Amino acid sequence: MKRIYIFILLALSPSIFAQPELDLWRLYNGGGRLTEHFNDIFYLARGGYYVCGISDARAWILRLDNEGNIEWQNVGNNQIASFLTVIQADNNDAVVGGTENNNFISARYNPEGEQIWQNEYGRGRCNAVIELKEGNFILAGVLNNRSALICINDDGEPVWTETYGAQDEISSFGMLREAEDGIVAAGQIRQSQMAAPSRGWLIKTNFQGELQWQHRHINQEEDRLSRTYEFIVSNPEGGFIIVGSHSSIYDHLGNARAKLAVTKVNNQGNELSLWIYDFNQTGKCLGKLPDGGLIVTGHIGIDNMCFPLALRLDRNGEELWRITFRELALHNPRPQDDYNMLTSVLVINESQIVACGGTWNEEIARGHDGLIVRLEPDRIGPIVFYRHPEDTLLSILPGDTIQFTVRARNQMGIEMAYHWQYGDSLIGRDTTVLVPFDTLIGDYRITCRVTANEWAAVAPWTIYVRDMYIVSSTPDSCNLVIRRNTVVPFSIDSVAYIDDGRGRPAYRWSLIDRLDDNRREEVGQDSAVDIRFERKGRFAVEGLAYLGDARDSVTWEVEVRGIIRAYWPRCEVVSIRPGEEVAFGVAPFEPEDRRPCLSYRWQVDQVDLVDEDSSEVRLVFPNRGRFEVGVFVVDSVQVDSLHWELAETDSQKWIVNVAVPDWIVHAKFQIPNSKFDIAPNPFNALAEVRFELEQAADVKLQMFDISGRLVRMPVDGWLEAGRHSIAVEGCDLPAGIYIFRLKTEYKTIARKVVLMR
Repeated sequence: MKRIYIFILLALSPSIFAQPELDLWRLYNGGGRLTEHFNDIFYLARGGYYVCGISDARAWILRLDNEGNIEWQNVGNNQIASFLTVIQADNNDAVVGGTENNNFISARYNPEGEQIWQNEYGRGRCNAVIELKEGNFILAGVLNNRSALICINDDGEPVWTETYGAQDEISSFGMLREAEDGIVAAGQIRQSQMAAPSRGWLIKTNFQGELQWQHRHINQEEDRLSRTYEFIVSNPEGGFIIVGSHSSIYDHLGNARAKLAVTKVNNQGNELSLWIYDFNQTGKCLGKLPDGGLIVTGHIGIDNMCFPLALRLDRNGEELWRITFRELALHNPRPQDDYNMLTSVLVINESQIVACGGTWNEEIARGHDGLIVRLEPDRIGPIVFYRHPEDTLLSILPGDTIQFTVRARNQMGIEMAYHWQYGDSLIGRDTTVLVPFDTLIGDYRITCRVTANEWAAVAPWTIYVRDMYIVSSTPDSCNLVIRRNTVVPFSIDSVAYIDDGRGRPAYRWSLIDRLDDNRREEVGQDSAVDIRFERKGRFAVEGLAYLGDARDSVTWEVEVRGIIRAYWPRCEVVSIRPGEEVAFGVAPFEPEDRRPCLSYRWQVDQVDLVDEDSSEVRLVFPNRGRFEVGVFVVDSVQVDSLHWELAETDSQKWIVNVAVPDWIVHAKFQIPNSKFDIAPNPFNALAEVRFELEQAADVKLQMFDISGRLVRMPVDGWLEAGRHSIAVEGCDLPAGIYIFRLKTEYKTIARKVVLMR
């Protein structure tokens, strides 16, 4: 069972700067018992993360939400595979690179975790991937012991492949970046003979892979010692910053020890500065912070053991703090453990640091788990960790009194002072103040300022003194989506001030049809009302509380739908590139298990898509133009519809010839044929259900009568990809209409049949 570990950070080494708090320390297991390790993490445009790595020598990819909870994960079947790098493509897919059976591979997954394609490009491994502004992808790594760059299109097909370095050299690229006029890649290169030292290798190519310049940076202490490059980022001041290792002088046993090294180069790759840090550290990744500083992750050797490392540097390379996570290790790792490290780091949300890697797990003998750590942004001044009231916007009546409390801590060990202000007046210097509001109606501000020397933290409140206000209301959400004929209970609770005391307000409820104030209908005069929504459309419900001239109100917007509860894409105008696949889908209010009589009719430019009686379709639009996609959902009684428009990002409009529907459906849009049919239809005693699976899957083939009762389940289990034929008997069933539903993890299709006697 996976456990979540959250600790308060323990400092293990002297700090010149206050260390950030460790907000999250979390372990992940993909089902393996030995090596579980994350290699790369990518922050998604709408929040959450793609993470990739290895699970017992199998490629492993996950999607996590912002708190690190698993939304989905995939572990491959091949036993000699690993994903080493992952990014989010422009259409939200995950594009990964790695190795499988010692082959250089890349793969693509949609946002739901389904693999779209996986391709091999030769012997080697892919260490890094980026998406170019023009849409293709560049893969970097090693092919046949030589550094390689491969440009691929959206389908993973190679556009060009280039290798670099001489035939008698062994080299690899670990990371790359897109520059203004080309690609910069970093790695290491050495002569093929034994014990040859590695050089830090940096090259630049144009967008066709043609070499523009290269540099081989040697170890400045001694030419026979190695220097390697692991990760590269652009420098805001121009050029690039590279992290890697720099072998130190030999120790008393004759072994070269690695030091963590950060190198700055200009736009031509010439070395500007080299910062080298303590013995026995290795840098694997770095991130840029808003103040110009860097966060470096990797591992560090302590007492002949390796531990994950996070190192904070300022813009001049000075160490501000170091976290080695030694006290947080769940087991004593073995010496020089290459899996006990942080391999990738992100800087998000105004300097919040998120890193991934692996560490020993005491519950897995001799094994590792994938690791995610999250550090709060650097703070050197006071931090407010408790405030009361929690809500910063408060409504009260004249004469009310409120107790305010603030508690803070200071990481620098400096004495703190509390300054409370009511408007411009100082009202207290303690952690708590009691404030009476015997004032006129109006808006007021209470502020607590906590100071420690020149640093300060501020906790403000805004107080609305009113002669009446609404204390609470239900439903909690003011935006509702419901099905037609649903009854929704609304209620409000309010207080009022009258005659130097509290009065009892009156209430009035209004239903506003189509959000048009001219269509307002009064529907109640109590503090609560139940409203039935019998028609589709958009409505507003207003609850008004009043006493004399005092009044306050709450308004809910209600969208009433027929059959369709949700649809995707959520926007009704979708902009895509030619050749890009888009998934369109709808979800009914009631699950298909309860309403098997639902059927779906999809259209493109009012032309039916044949064999697409399913809740989702995937369309490819290879040509520029403007199209309309529509779906009609039928549940034998009601009909509901939604429409989307697709347009190019440059808003160029084209006319599409739809005179030949079959050509449009099968050639232009490339919609895969579902190949699900039943013969004969109508049938008498025996029907043959034929279908084809695009990939192996867990399959349910179910037969329902018109009332939704399950009468047959001919298939309930795993089926391989390919064509299948299932015989279904109906001798004991009454005549009538039946629905066959074919359901897999990636698609649901339904067909109606008629049983005759």
